[in-house]
Amino acid sequence: MKILVIDNGGYGLTRLLRKHGWDVFCASESKDALETARRETGLVAVIVAERVDSRFMNRETLIRELGSLEKREFMVFTLSAADIVALPDLLAPLASSRN
Repeated sequence: MKILVIDNGGYGLTRLLRKHGWDVFCASESKDALETARRETGLVAVIVAERVDSRFMNRETLIRELGSLEKREFMVFTLSAADIVALPDLLAPLASSRN
């Protein structure tokens, strides 16, 4: 199960997801994130955190672009710092549906 995390400095989030058995890809820049989302197969979720490097595009545009990718098989989540604690519970249905 693969997840792409888009966050400037979200290593705590990455560790949390890996602790729960997820294969995590990280990107801090929106351009890298879009390229990874297009390239990687088997992504079940893309998590867009509050802090995204917006030199290429802003957070809202990035979310729209991710949602409009052709052949998209993943869900797009937006995440605030307060949501991190509940994230494993939010993603649990994705894990069980893919097994």
